[in-house]
Amino acid sequence: MRSGLVPDRGDILFLDGGAGQRGRAPALIVSPRAYNCATGLALACPIIQTPGGYPFEVLLPGSLGIAGAVLADRPQSLDWRSRRPEFAAHAPKAVLEEIAAKIAILLE
Repeated sequence: MRSGLVPDRGDILFLDGGAGQRGRAPALIVSPRAYNCATGLALACPIIQTPGGYPFEVLLPGSLGIAGAVLADRPQSLDWRSRRPEFAAHAPKAVLEEIAAKIAILLE
């Protein structure tokens, strides 16, 4: 990600692993740019490469160039600046709406 860019809701980023993790992994940002900019944090859901039919998976369309599914029930607050974000794609509105609906179930 170029210096000065702040991730926004729907961005799919490759991020460095956190403490005890190695390598880079894709995640979908669910928090808005204003929050991400103000705090230096972002709420992100991990993306797995092999969907297994888990009820909180949201499949990514093949047109994105990133295969897999977002785990909507596993949002994590992370310091996006320290994770060396690399922009990969932006999820379509339908994917974001499905993720939001699944997160809402957890908050009812």
